[in-house]
Amino acid sequence: QREWLRVTLHGIGDAVVATDTGGRVMFMNPVAEQLMGYGVKEAAGRLLGEVFNIVHESTGQAVANPIAQVLQSGQLVNLAEDTMLIRRDGVQLAIADSGAPIRDATGALIGVVLIFRDVTQQKRSEQASRQREALLQAILQNTTTLISAYDLKGRFVHVNRRFEELSGKTAAEVCGHLPGELFPR
Repeated sequence: QREWLRVTLHGIGDAVVATDTGGRVMFMNPVAEQLMGYGVKEAAGRLLGEVFNIVHESTGQAVANPIAQVLQSGQLVNLAEDTMLIRRDGVQLAIADSGAPIRDATGALIGVVLIFRDVTQQKRSEQASRQREALLQAILQNTTTLISAYDLKGRFVHVNRRFEELSGKTAAEVCGHLPGELFPR
């Protein structure tokens, strides 16, 4: 079972770090080593906060240590979506993570496991998508061409500002209706 557990923890795609109740690193899998920039031999016995530097994405302010939160509450803790890990080499990675208590057979808290993954590319993709959507909306709303879109049943789902100006109706009044309901012939 011990070998099975070792192979499993080394083979999964998420970073895994386990600490004792003092918050000292006891285990790191290879993904954690790669993302944090520290080898397990360098990190072992050190406080997690010394090797796991996390900050808020927009403010750069330090984020509360999830291990401390788990040790205090004894329950699963998730970090905010805007958490950045600053690797040993200074590179910042957007991460998603959670910390959970490790309990022995009697239920006593004996440590914490932190599981996290790099979501930098996902966040970049989401940001690029939001920017494309904003650009598209700006074009649609500010063109001098009347634009409307319909669902499969022929109901309005979108009208632009020019449509509103020419029809005298707002998008809220139009969307969800068939053209014949609003503009009888």
